[in-house]
Amino acid sequence: MSLSFFRNTVLLLLTLLFCSCLTTRKSVVKVTPLKGKYRENLLQQIQSLNTAYHTLNMTGTLLYRDSTNSFSASFVLRSVRDSIIIISLRPLLGIETHRIAITRDSIIIIDRKNKKFTSIYPGKVNRELQEESIVTRLFDILTARFPESYFAYKYYVTDTFIVATNLPRAKFKNILTGKTPIPIDNSETYYIADDPLRIIRYNLTSSQTSLDVRYEYISDTATTVKIDKILLQIQEGQHKREMELQLTSLEINLPVDVSFSIPESYMRYEFNTDKSR
Repeated sequence: MSLSFFRNTVLLLLTLLFCSCLTTRKSVVKVTPLKGKYRENLLQQIQSLNTAYHTLNMTGTLLYRDSTNSFSASFVLRSVRDSIIIISLRPLLGIETHRIAITRDSIIIIDRKNKKFTSIYPGKVNRELQEESIVTRLFDILTARFPESYFAYKYYVTDTFIVATNLPRAKFKNILTGKTPIPIDNSETYYIADDPLRIIRYNLTSSQTSLDVRYEYISDTATTVKIDKILLQIQEGQHKREMELQLTSLEINLPVDVSFSIPESYMRYEFNTDKSR
């Protein structure tokens, strides 16, 4: 695994944790507010789904692309929501080369190949980091989970999906028709399909960075689906990074081992967070 690939992958993870939104222009013009019993029924369904997420065990293949690099590696991810996420990257023959621990206030990276490690404190990388735990944010994105504040969003119905957003109806409609420039600061939008209820796309905006997350599902049973792929795209000015997670397994609420330690013989190094390099 090249240093350039690993560095860009970590930068993408960092941006993913605290960034923004990407919306595409569509010709949808009908945006109807969801009100009354229809909104109440939807919120009840969301509440029932949100009560079941505590731990995550995920395996698969990570595909990374930017303007100059592309790479793939198998990965193992384990997490306890609101506590920690452990990511193991294994580009060759299942041998771990890097391990990343994301906690509520830091990111620790172990480089097995070069026997060194580093620590990153997100508040120093992005001063706009909100109080929400970065572990919770990433856990919810990986599991296509609705936010804790789902009840406070505005809900609209379009021709093809349900939308939960903090944007007023007129501004959201203008985004869909291309009349409003993007990204819009501090906006968050969930695109929802029903039967069964699931998030199919997620947009988040902050400052001038943009995040777009899309989910692909396969049938699990006759009435349920499970995530098959997660497609992430981050745009910062003219710089675009993409990551695709092709999942081989995703287990919720089973025991997970999130033990993490740094070998005493490993040397500390400084991780450069300058995105221009």
